[in-house]
Amino acid sequence: MNVNLNKAVVRAVEAIDETEWTPIAYTLGGKAEVAEAPYGDNHRLVVCRTRLVGDQAELFPSWRHHAFICDLEGAAAALDEDHRGHAVVELAIRDLNEGAGLVHYP
Repeated sequence: MNVNLNKAVVRAVEAIDETEWTPIAYTLGGKAEVAEAPYGDNHRLVVCRTRLVGDQAELFPSWRHHAFICDLEGAAAALDEDHRGHAVVELAIRDLNEGAGLVHYP
């Protein structure tokens, strides 16, 4: 489940030690890292942070954080990759329904 960066989530993200962030392949022209933190009793907060590199980094030098909560086992990087894969599928379905008009087909 995606989460808003509310105060509790922001505190959890800020508590992640810099040594816990693992670089991941994410996008050209940018840098991405993933880490996790405990959240609640039985959940994990998986956080991906991204930022631009090169000339664009001068305009936007800070990290952007994207977080989700899960109760699955596995490495944070693998969970993040799976989560992003689901998002791509959901966007494709949305585009087909709205853009191509498939919402009108039975």
